[in-house]
Amino acid sequence: MATRFVEGIEVETGSGNVLADLGLPGAEKLKIKSGLVIEITVAVRKLGLTQEEAGRRMGIPQPKVSALLCGDFANNATVCFTSSLPQRTFA
Repeated sequence: MATRFVEGIEVETGSGNVLADLGLPGAEKLKIKSGLVIEITVAVRKLGLTQEEAGRRMGIPQPKVSALLCGDFANNATVCFTSSLPQRTFA
């Protein structure tokens, strides 16, 4: 990564994946999952769905939808619905 100074402060140009730049394990997977969660959040808001409705459409229970929308990937909810995405749609 390139380093430069801006107004006397050392600044490093990022790689495009802040999670990798921070040295987090599994950074590429986390970046993909976070991007997917962002898209799901946008769709849920755009369609005005409740978490219960979104969960029904994705085939996961409401508590897992809540966890996803809060950025919790530890419960593996992403595994549950990513395998069913081709069959299910939000529209």
